[in-house]
Amino acid sequence: MNSTEPEDELSQDESASIHLYTMEWKVHDNSLYAMLNRTLRLADRRKLQPWFRYLKLFLTAFFRLPPSKYGTVWRGIPEDLSSLYP
Repeated sequence: MNSTEPEDELSQDESASIHLYTMEWKVHDNSLYAMLNRTLRLADRRKLQPWFRYLKLFLTAFFRLPPSKYGTVWRGIPEDLSSLYP
Protein backbone atom coordinates (compact mmCIF):
# COMPACT_ATOMS: atom_id res chain seq x y z
CA MET A 1 0.00 0.00 0.00
CA ASN A 2 2.90 2.39 0.64
CA SER A 3 4.22 1.80 -2.88
CA THR A 4 1.12 2.33 -5.03
CA GLU A 5 2.44 5.50 -6.70
CA PRO A 6 6.23 5.23 -6.47
CA GLU A 7 8.48 8.14 -7.30
CA ASP A 8 11.69 8.02 -9.33
CA GLU A 9 10.11 5.94 -12.10
CA LEU A 10 10.27 2.70 -10.11
CA SER A 11 7.62 0.06 -10.62
CA GLN A 12 5.29 -0.66 -7.72
CA ASP A 13 7.11 -3.96 -7.07
CA GLU A 14 10.53 -2.29 -7.14
CA SER A 15 9.42 0.38 -4.71
CA ALA A 16 7.85 -2.23 -2.43
CA SER A 17 11.05 -4.32 -2.41
CA ILE A 18 13.03 -1.35 -1.06
CA HIS A 19 10.29 -0.46 1.42
CA LEU A 20 10.18 -4.03 2.77
CA TYR A 21 13.96 -4.16 3.18
CA THR A 22 14.02 -0.94 5.20
CA MET A 23 11.12 -1.81 7.52
CA GLU A 24 11.93 -2.54 11.17
CA TRP A 25 9.42 -5.04 12.56
CA LYS A 26 8.38 -5.35 16.20
CA VAL A 27 10.40 -8.53 16.56
CA HIS A 28 13.77 -7.44 15.12
CA ASP A 29 14.74 -10.98 14.06
CA ASN A 30 11.61 -11.16 11.86
CA SER A 31 12.57 -8.06 9.85
CA LEU A 32 13.24 -8.93 6.23
CA TYR A 33 16.73 -7.40 6.25
CA ALA A 34 17.63 -9.38 9.41
CA MET A 35 16.53 -12.67 7.84
CA LEU A 36 18.32 -11.90 4.58
CA ASN A 37 21.52 -10.86 6.35
CA ARG A 38 21.48 -14.07 8.43
CA THR A 39 21.16 -16.07 5.22
CA LEU A 40 23.98 -14.12 3.56
CA ARG A 41 26.28 -15.06 6.45
CA LEU A 42 25.66 -18.81 6.06
CA ALA A 43 28.47 -20.94 4.65
CA ASP A 44 25.92 -22.97 2.65
CA ARG A 45 25.30 -20.65 -0.31
CA ARG A 46 22.44 -22.87 -1.54
CA LYS A 47 20.33 -21.38 1.25
CA LEU A 48 20.32 -18.12 -0.73
CA GLN A 49 18.48 -19.61 -3.69
CA PRO A 50 14.98 -18.77 -2.37
CA TRP A 51 16.09 -15.13 -2.14
CA PHE A 52 17.33 -14.80 -5.75
CA ARG A 53 14.14 -13.31 -7.25
CA TYR A 54 13.76 -10.82 -4.42
CA LEU A 55 17.43 -9.85 -4.63
CA LYS A 56 17.15 -9.30 -8.39
CA LEU A 57 14.10 -7.06 -7.90
CA PHE A 58 15.66 -5.17 -4.98
CA LEU A 59 19.03 -4.59 -6.67
CA THR A 60 17.38 -3.54 -9.93
CA ALA A 61 15.28 -1.00 -8.00
CA PHE A 62 18.21 0.18 -5.92
CA PHE A 63 20.38 0.89 -8.96
CA ARG A 64 17.52 2.70 -10.72
CA LEU A 65 17.28 5.25 -7.90
CA PRO A 66 18.85 8.62 -8.64
CA PRO A 67 21.81 9.68 -6.50
CA SER A 68 20.85 11.20 -3.16
CA LYS A 69 21.05 14.97 -3.03
CA TYR A 70 22.57 14.50 0.43
CA GLY A 71 25.55 12.47 -0.82
CA THR A 72 26.23 9.06 0.70
CA VAL A 73 23.40 7.60 2.78
CA TRP A 74 24.23 4.96 5.40
CA ARG A 75 22.02 2.69 7.44
CA GLY A 76 23.78 2.43 10.76
CA ILE A 77 23.55 0.19 13.78
CA PRO A 78 25.15 0.73 17.20
CA GLU A 79 27.33 -2.39 17.27
CA ASP A 80 30.42 -3.93 15.67
CA LEU A 81 29.37 -6.71 13.26
CA SER A 82 32.77 -7.33 11.69
CA SER A 83 33.14 -10.70 13.46
CA LEU A 84 29.95 -11.93 11.73
CA TYR A 85 31.44 -11.44 8.26
CA PRO A 86 34.60 -13.57 7.98
